[in-house]
Amino acid sequence: MKNFIFTILYLIPACLFSQAIAPFSDQNKNIHQNWRGDTEKYTINTDLQLQLNAMKDASPAFLSTSTSRLLNTVWEFGTKMNFNPSSSNYLRMYVASDNADLTKELQGLYIRVGYTNKHVSLHSQSGKTSKTLINGTSKRLDMPNVSLRVKLTIDHTGFCSLYSKLEGESIFFLEGTSQLDKEPPVAYLGLTSYFTATRSQHFYFENIVLDILDKDMENLQEPGLWADSLDIVINEILPNPFLGGEEYVELYNRSDKTIDLSSLSILMRNADMSFNKAYPLSHKKEPFLPDTYLLLTKSKENVCQFYACPSLLSCQEIAMPTLTNAGGNLVVINNINNTIIDEFAYNDKMHSAGLASKKGVSLERIDVEGASNDWKNWQSASAENNYGTPGTANSQRLAGLEDGVEIIVPTIAMDEYQIRYKFASAGNMCRAIIFDSSGKVVRSLFNNQLLGTEGVLYWNGRGNSNQTLNSGVYILYFEINDQRSGKVKKFKLPVVVLNK
Repeated sequence: MKNFIFTILYLIPACLFSQAIAPFSDQNKNIHQNWRGDTEKYTINTDLQLQLNAMKDASPAFLSTSTSRLLNTVWEFGTKMNFNPSSSNYLRMYVASDNADLTKELQGLYIRVGYTNKHVSLHSQSGKTSKTLINGTSKRLDMPNVSLRVKLTIDHTGFCSLYSKLEGESIFFLEGTSQLDKEPPVAYLGLTSYFTATRSQHFYFENIVLDILDKDMENLQEPGLWADSLDIVINEILPNPFLGGEEYVELYNRSDKTIDLSSLSILMRNADMSFNKAYPLSHKKEPFLPDTYLLLTKSKENVCQFYACPSLLSCQEIAMPTLTNAGGNLVVINNINNTIIDEFAYNDKMHSAGLASKKGVSLERIDVEGASNDWKNWQSASAENNYGTPGTANSQRLAGLEDGVEIIVPTIAMDEYQIRYKFASAGNMCRAIIFDSSGKVVRSLFNNQLLGTEGVLYWNGRGNSNQTLNSGVYILYFEINDQRSGKVKKFKLPVVVLNK
């Protein structure tokens, strides 16, 4: 323990400015100049440490100073207690408070060192009530004398990481992490010592440092790195996964900008339309490239076991809001300036009416340029894609095709006939039947199969009982039911079957 330093680094236009209050002299003038509170209960000792010196005074004793930083910030301090901490002898380091008097009712956030569990922990405070956010390793400080450094980081999304390093340890130990539900007001920071008469001179502090966590993020002022409204759109959602599967949301970057993922969060609205808890898409800077898809889910493995995920899948496995099966309001926000980027009020009634079950069926956006909350702009994913296309182009996407249907029948490859289709609209149900030359049904291929706007269906050239058909000319009857317009289109094409 060398000396007591309080350092603030903060952003001002075009430069980083460093302000230090250090070192303290032994005349205590720096305490009075830079701190408010119980300055008479603290002293600067001969080792230039801040030391509690409150022999005749009642507990607690606090010091506070002004601050305006919370997000994208790191706090670090050293402390020494010449005793085994307890519920009567411990300290609080406030990183945020709306009240300069840290012993009164306040809204804030503090690190606690010691107390009953003899550990390091993080707590929010509302009035007189505290809530544990990070419960560090129990009994880590259970020793006759405690000397350690403590570090807290809070990124610009409100994600907190708490660390400690005991004397003799070479690296910081992660005590735990937590996501802030809401930002506490920030006006003051400081420390509070809770002590009995025998411990009133045995708290020591040194090197309290407040610094910027990510200077690149601090300087992230160029709008091109942030998403504006509808730069990114909700492109596909799966609220009701297959058994053993996982919910997912797919986003599409329709802008020409590379967006920083850590500037985005996803959330659901409450019943009163207020925002529920926001979940950041990343806790570090990561690029979301133009004209790309991004899968958001708790488990990529549980998603991709049911759907054909692309080999180069762009996926963020993150904590997610729960997607209510029946419907809800899903929101993507810019968490730098709280702008709504896209919002989708989904409903399970938006699914195709011809579906036997909605379980495992995603809702796909048809046109990325269309309105997010136009029911006509959403459709159930196609059956041939097993009702989901996570991380890739939607099966029901608007591909700019001409009106009508084109069916190419067939090329024979590996004993399979390919039936290729293209539609100008989404949400088509198909029926496909193979007739022989006498009009007899030899194979029912598909019945009320939900198709995408473009794709390929396959037939192995065999009959309903998987029997080999005689060589000859057969007829493919292909019927399309456009569920949106109610129109039915019918096609009959010859199919030549050749068997040796």
